[in-house]
Amino acid sequence: MWRSAISQITIQNGATLYLSGSAQVTLNDADLVNNGTITIAANGRFIFTGSVNSFILGSQNPAFNELEIAKAGSNKIILQRTIAVNGKIVFTSGLIDLNNNIITLGSAAFLENENQNRRVTGTNGGHLVHITTLNAPPSVNSANLGATITSSQNLGTVTIHRGHQFYKIRKSVMS
Repeated sequence: MWRSAISQITIQNGATLYLSGSAQVTLNDADLVNNGTITIAANGRFIFTGSVNSFILGSQNPAFNELEIAKAGSNKIILQRTIAVNGKIVFTSGLIDLNNNIITLGSAAFLENENQNRRVTGTNGGHLVHITTLNAPPSVNSANLGATITSSQNLGTVTIHRGHQFYKIRKSVMS
């Protein structure tokens, strides 16, 4: 695996990183290696900043309340494992590369400020998953994933997958 971050924070097996209140952890040009447990209060936030790519990896799937991406330019967070977000993913700058992994969004979770320059990508595949209840939705963009759902019927519990895959389009030349 190619590494570009300068440093890392590692939560060892058996250890717990607990954020209480509105505590924030800022990782500047650093990777997050989670082999233990991350417990985050309702307002806790992890912020990834800096001018090189960072990785989220380790033996355990981390669960975040808020995850902010503030990487310079087109630098990104590259997932090496599935993650969960219960609050929101805030896009200030930079990208999240799914790298054939999954982001599970909690029932109240959503993407904030995602656009063409700061977004989720997945050149090796991957997807976001959001489970919600839709009762006669008038025009709902659930979790701000980019698809509007409208129905006069109660749809009940709905699982939404937003997949990411890069496809090369081959040009066919006819003689």
